[in-house]
Amino acid sequence: MRNHPEEYIIENCTVSQLNLEFLSTHAGGIKPVTRFDFIELVPPYIDLNHGLFAASNSLLEFNEVRVVQLDNSIIVSCGCLAKKDHLCLHQLQVLSQIIELPYFRIFFDPLLRRKKTKEIAKDYGIENEANLDDYFDIEYHQKNIRFKPKSKELLLFNEGNQKLIREQLFHKDKQEIVSNDGTSKRTKTILVFRKHKYYDQLNIELFEGEISKEGKIKNPVQNVDPLKKVWETDHIEVAKFYAAVAKYQNNFTVTKTEIELNGLKLIVGNPLELEVFLHDANISENVTANSINQIELKKAPMEVKIHVAKKEPFYEITGELLINDLPIPLKMVEVEYQYFVHHLNILYLISQQSLLNILVFFKFNNPKILIHANKFEAFRKQVLSPLESMVQINYSFIKPATNKQIKEQGFDQSKEKLIYLSDQDNYVSITPVVRYGNVEIPVFTRKQITDIDPNGNEFKVERDKDLEIQFTAVLMRMHPEFEEQLYEAEYFYLHKDKFLNEDWFLHAFDEWRKQNITILGFNEIKNNKRNAYAVKIGIELESGIDWFNTKLTLKYDKQVVSMKQLHKSIRTKSKFVQLDDGTVGLLPAEWLKKFERFFMEGELVGECIHIPKNNFNCIDELFEIDQINDSIKKEISFYKDKLHNHTKIAEVLVPAELKGSLRDYQKQGLNWLNFLDEYNFGA
Repeated sequence: MRNHPEEYIIENCTVSQLNLEFLSTHAGGIKPVTRFDFIELVPPYIDLNHGLFAASNSLLEFNEVRVVQLDNSIIVSCGCLAKKDHLCLHQLQVLSQIIELPYFRIFFDPLLRRKKTKEIAKDYGIENEANLDDYFDIEYHQKNIRFKPKSKELLLFNEGNQKLIREQLFHKDKQEIVSNDGTSKRTKTILVFRKHKYYDQLNIELFEGEISKEGKIKNPVQNVDPLKKVWETDHIEVAKFYAAVAKYQNNFTVTKTEIELNGLKLIVGNPLELEVFLHDANISENVTANSINQIELKKAPMEVKIHVAKKEPFYEITGELLINDLPIPLKMVEVEYQYFVHHLNILYLISQQSLLNILVFFKFNNPKILIHANKFEAFRKQVLSPLESMVQINYSFIKPATNKQIKEQGFDQSKEKLIYLSDQDNYVSITPVVRYGNVEIPVFTRKQITDIDPNGNEFKVERDKDLEIQFTAVLMRMHPEFEEQLYEAEYFYLHKDKFLNEDWFLHAFDEWRKQNITILGFNEIKNNKRNAYAVKIGIELESGIDWFNTKLTLKYDKQVVSMKQLHKSIRTKSKFVQLDDGTVGLLPAEWLKKFERFFMEGELVGECIHIPKNNFNCIDELFEIDQINDSIKKEISFYKDKLHNHTKIAEVLVPAELKGSLRDYQKQGLNWLNFLDEYNFGA
């Protein structure tokens, strides 16, 4: 089959057969791509055996890649200029992600697809049908997969839906009330934001009212007690929502705290998808159908950018708010109810306290601030520099670095990835940092890299966004909680119990080290004596005169375990072993029984375990076949053969030097000792 100029074809292969090692044979010398050595992709189009993939970050140059799987071949096309006699970098990145990420792979791997679809099909009773692709469509949505029945008539009948069906068939609609004349009336519950009658605090309340044929709420509207609603639901998220609303039903709080924000996040989550309204006190002091206006309630990624320009004799400071990357000049930003931005009939929750403080500052002072040159350096040091951990500040008067400045100040050196760990009460913070030359930049800050050359000229250096995005991705994949924290803090964090779980941190540290990331601060965590490395175990077996010498080597990076300490840990049934640097190393669970058996079968002599040769049968049980050399295998085979074929112990002459005569049982004892000595069994 001839390739199209933009295509590369892998014949006699399907995606389900692919792996990274196989891809490297089609990479034409390009370094094999590991799971997170690639940029994050989104599929503009994806369906069974066919997908189009693009980069999610528009700042990166990435050609769209199309992947088509036929019966027994994979066609990968890319519009870049690389010659397609092998996979180009873009094709390699896409195929690597399809292999590694289940939400891409499921479109190309029928076995994986059937396994996942079967879980959904159980609720429809069709899990044993031959071809489940005939019954369900699969849709990709933000790193998740949705299954939709192809036929609307196909009935979902699981435990949760059974209750709903029965309620629909055998119970009155909760949104129906019966009037005195016997006619039914429909009602609905709404969420209303308003300011307190006498104070300026935010109140959030539930109201219920009858709805018209057009679906609009009518008077009278009645206040609903959210605490009563808590007891009517079995869903924890709904219960939390009602509890948060109850907190704001009569709110007198003026301080802005993390607890307040957490409550608002629950309300904005709106698990019941209630319609949201703003109350207009100018129309009526009370909440009526006429005094409320419908609005959308959302939470979206927000970012503030500050621009500093030099306009002699002043410095001009302006800013803009980005909501979903849409810039809004600060002079047009409306902060409502202390915690929300009101824009285009949408209330956006400001979910970061630091961002809220910045917006309030600019709104209280002026969207444009002028500060005289005499005061600017002090203002920059005391205000702007600390702000750079939270917002991006662009100093337009600072020029980009020249090649000479980059070289002089060491910014041409390779960048170093670091992770700083530190205590945060019951949590451990995980801060990714990149070292550019001699400057360390926390990845989650918006800080600009600036320096001064030997002539006193200030210059700026661009941060490596690609490297920082990949660095962040490497961290994020290690724990599901990290993705939720991405836009909310300057670092990732885990509860100390979760962080110090050996199954987690040893695996995470190993993955990070493979990515050339240096980990700092682990042993400064309070009450932590664990060693930061997984053990590497070596075994050597040698044949001695009367025993087999066994040498066990346990190393935690550069720390070597003494056999005395290992023996102590095994005797006391501990899963940790004391190391010379004061830390303790984790002993793998699968080795504990084996170590116990070594000490049970042999004797500890110095740093060796002596196993008597008359116990040769245990060697096969204690050691893997590749740990026993050929000479010992022959020796053990010799012993087994002699014992198997042995019928009588040979008589031995009583030494002439022996003064006295031996009784029969003593002669048998002499014969037995001679037999043991003949085979070096330690007699």
